[in-house]
Amino acid sequence: MERSKRTTAERLKTLREIIKTEPTSTQQELVEKLKQAGFKVTQSTVSRDLKKIGAMKVFLPDGTYEYTLPEATSLTIDERIVTIVKKSILDMQYRSPILVIKTVPGTARSVARAIDSLQLKKAIGSIAGDDTVFVLAQDDVGAFEIKEKLHDIMEK
Repeated sequence: MERSKRTTAERLKTLREIIKTEPTSTQQELVEKLKQAGFKVTQSTVSRDLKKIGAMKVFLPDGTYEYTLPEATSLTIDERIVTIVKKSILDMQYRSPILVIKTVPGTARSVARAIDSLQLKKAIGSIAGDDTVFVLAQDDVGAFEIKEKLHDIMEK
């Protein structure tokens, strides 16, 4: 059992190093790179590992995606949030206390994480699919205020 834990720790360390040093846009690429490094992994293992290390898939100015780690970027948290929000959100509507955000396909999770990191007092929580984020606000006014905050960020 201890061998397994050590191997997991080694795999996570290697995964972090790959993300920091090699531009990678898909989990399958990460599977191949980890296999080249001597780890027996599947896509589902890599998916769980990405969550454990806090990796995010971000939309780049050239229109591609790339995995990144919070500490692996030269952008500050605020700049990362601005970039994610500006490049990913397509539309926002609020109904009752729920803000519905349509995003570029594949970016909803990054948008939800960015919104959560803003620690907005009126936001209770968020749920992300592939291209949609639901943000539950405390009330109707809260949903409107969250929408306005995101709109302000998009105009930066």
